Amino acid sequence: MANITGLSHIGIFVKDIKKSQQFYQDILGFKTTWECEFFDAANTYTIAIIANGSVVIELVQKKVQTALGDGVTDHVAMSVDDLDGMIKQLVGKGIKFETEEPVYEAKMLKNGSQWIFDMKSPKPNMGEFKGFKRTLLTWSGISMTQTPNIDVHALIAITYNPNHPKPYQSWQMRGMLELDEILVEKEFWNFLGGEGAYDELLDCFERVGIAMHSEIDEYFKRFNKIEMYGKE
Repeated sequence: MANITGLSHIGIFVKDIKKSQQFYQDILGFKTTWECEFFDAANTYTIAIIANGSVVIELVQKKVQTALGDGVTDHVAMSVDDLDGMIKQLVGKGIKFETEEPVYEAKMLKNGSQWIFDMKSPKPNMGEFKGFKRTLLTWSGISMTQTPNIDVHALIAITYNPNHPKPYQSWQMRGMLELDEILVEKEFWNFLGGEGAYDELLDCFERVGIAMHSEIDEYFKRFNKIEMYGKE
């Protein structure tokens, strides 16, 4: 039995998306969490996801304006715990969908492009570099085969910089990857979560470390014992 778990967001058509963003941010305290642009055969759409606490609104501006006025509700999106199960339930109750299969629009991603990340260790072996490059090219090829006009970006992601506060240089210095093929630490996390996401992540780790320092110390004691036994 699939269930609705909450309200995901509400989509609203607007005539001037920048003006609408400013209103929601300056007057109502919303923050923009994600922006993109995508298109279909009939129009080009500019999207801005804004949020204030648990309230999430998707602002939608059409390049070619239609009869729909400013502020008209485009859609109400609900979260479910089992998408396939929910589809089967609704079909069983006679509900008809616009498409036979769920549509995952690749263009509705960061800045209207598809971004694919291969998360790697900060210090890989030299022999792995060719494999990394081959993987990126393979992923790009698959996406372009499925959607010929897609703007796809396949990159390596390094979740932390072992050289901090010095710049991460090991891969670029070896000349195996271009600078625009890798995102490291703060640049990567801010790309995913928006400006400030990396600092918030560090704050979360710090608060968890303070709250659970006793449990963490107890956990790592077992490794100290193993090292001592090994020396004996």
